[in-house]
Amino acid sequence: MIIPVRFSGEYQVQVLKADRTVRYRSHWMPNIVTNAGLDRVGSGSDFLNECHVGTGTVVPQATDSALEQHVAGTSNRKNASSGRLMEAPFGGRYQVSWEFGLGAVVGNMSEVGVGWSSGGLFSRALFVDVNGNPTTITVLSDEMLYVTYRLFNYAPQADETFTFSTPSGTRTAVVRPADLGNGGYRSGWGIQNGVEFGSRADYPTVVYDGALGDEFSTPTGVSSEASSGGSVKAYSVGSYQRDTEFYWSLTRANFAAGITAFLFRSQGLGAYQFSVDPPFMKTDADLLSMTFRTQWGRYED
Repeated sequence: MIIPVRFSGEYQVQVLKADRTVRYRSHWMPNIVTNAGLDRVGSGSDFLNECHVGTGTVVPQATDSALEQHVAGTSNRKNASSGRLMEAPFGGRYQVSWEFGLGAVVGNMSEVGVGWSSGGLFSRALFVDVNGNPTTITVLSDEMLYVTYRLFNYAPQADETFTFSTPSGTRTAVVRPADLGNGGYRSGWGIQNGVEFGSRADYPTVVYDGALGDEFSTPTGVSSEASSGGSVKAYSVGSYQRDTEFYWSLTRANFAAGITAFLFRSQGLGAYQFSVDPPFMKTDADLLSMTFRTQWGRYED
């Protein structure tokens, strides 16, 4: 079973006086999620620990891992929050800010990045004006820089269909987002830094003997949870995907009409439901093992 995930992000910058009044506030500015950042999603939990600013002017590329002209960085995080997007395109949201101390950044800044170190950036951007043209943001010695980053995890806007092979033959699956109204990161849609995406399943994967629900609900019918939490496989650099295996013991999911749907909740990468045709006809003489592959990349309108 394949689960598609797409990321995007944006920055807002404020310049604060010593008394914390706002002297300047930017509009929200687009970013590029780096290849190194996509790798960090699969291998680490610190991808949004730090913020860095600089004076470079070269357009950021996906292959970058650092700013062009680094000036300062901080791990002083503020006001982190996780939630969901309740208007199309639906999905999850994570927002966090960083505050540079008084006088820590002085001059005309033109680039920003967030990540786990100055040489390990999840995201990069140039400061741009409302028309998208590169610009600079001036910070004086008696001022503070306050940077906010919003990361979005977008759900597919339409069903996706694919086939897969099993020991009992080829099946067709339809995958659809599930439980989009639930913003908790353990339930799927709330992104959270400090938790490795897809690293475990706090909510067990569930099978059903009914039909798929809409994107704000879950499948219908009698249900049966997996026998244990998922077994997460090792991440391979450059793959932007990770596998999690679940199994159902002899006494579980023995539906008279067969298993027709699954509910899989990742940790921060969304919740998804799948239909399968033909159904799996499991009895108390059978074990069922299913592997779910989460794939991620950049969101494109």
